[in-house]
Amino acid sequence: MTRTEKAAQLRKELKAHGWTSRDISVRARSCTYSSAIDVVVKRADIDMGKVRELAMEYESISRCEYSGEILSGGNTYVEVRRAYELAESMADAIQPACAKALENASIELNTVVEVDGTGFTLSVSRHNNRITVWDKNDRPFFAGFLCSVVRDADMVSRTIISRS
Repeated sequence: MTRTEKAAQLRKELKAHGWTSRDISVRARSCTYSSAIDVVVKRADIDMGKVRELAMEYESISRCEYSGEILSGGNTYVEVRRAYELAESMADAIQPACAKALENASIELNTVVEVDGTGFTLSVSRHNNRITVWDKNDRPFFAGFLCSVVRDADMVSRTIISRS
């Protein structure tokens, strides 16, 4: 099955779950001797875990049976991410819950804090005084730089969302 056929089949599966191209974008592209399928979720309320589960069925990566190294050529990589345009509205929506989670947590070096009522966790690093927001079913939310929670200089648990 070619990368274009895989992308078309994935679109059909997503549509069967009620999502259209207005909700999720699926694009196939070539990368060196392999191919890639990029899946971009355009709505905040879509379950990233379900989308990732469906999309990853189309990933195929050949590895060396001895070293586990990825073999060159013929692989299909799949990337699932949220649209960057969602960052500001989602940051505004989760900021109060993030602040409450940090106030109620005992923060140690490199701590993970659950954010109740959301699909997010916070990764706290005292090394650089930065807190990254993670989607539980995804990679760092907005690659960790568009939506960060920053504590003040005294390292108290009051927080704000930084859009730097």
